[in-house]
Amino acid sequence: MIDNLEDILKLHKIWINDNTKGKKANLREADLYGANLRGANLSGADLREANLREADLYGANLRGANLSGANLSRADLYGANLSGADLREANLSGANLSGIRGIISIQNQYKYQCYGYYNKEYPRVRLGCHDRTIEEWKNDFDNNPEEFPHDSPKYKNRLYNFTCISQWLLDNKDDIHKTGD
Repeated sequence: MIDNLEDILKLHKIWINDNTKGKKANLREADLYGANLRGANLSGADLREANLREADLYGANLRGANLSGANLSRADLYGANLSGADLREANLSGANLSGIRGIISIQNQYKYQCYGYYNKEYPRVRLGCHDRTIEEWKNDFDNNPEEFPHDSPKYKNRLYNFTCISQWLLDNKDDIHKTGD
């Protein structure tokens, strides 16, 4: 656990209000296992590859934060704002994603991680280990024919989840970008 986390958060809050003062939080590769970050404002923070396993991020503002490669497994993200956050390669397995703003997760319908979000202006969908834009998925959806043979029940389930998530992201784009302003 980081010893000066409270100081980092205070300086980040100042930076959010006036980026000529304070300091943007750089928590890249930080070990924040089980950290109490309930309601924290980490918008725009660098949390790449951070260990946030079992962290309490209930109601946290992570808008525009870089969480690529972060371990958020079993984290409590209830009500968190992830609009514009970079979640590429993030591990959200077992995380509480209820009430999240800016992300949609389908649980217990697909064997692997299954969620969608906006990274800046681009909608992204994660199915298993693949995290791509909707257009990238459309161009190469049949990327794993051994596990998901075309027209098999597993393929149809994968396609159904992709379609639901993509449609939700496209239908809610304006609302997602308004949250947290």
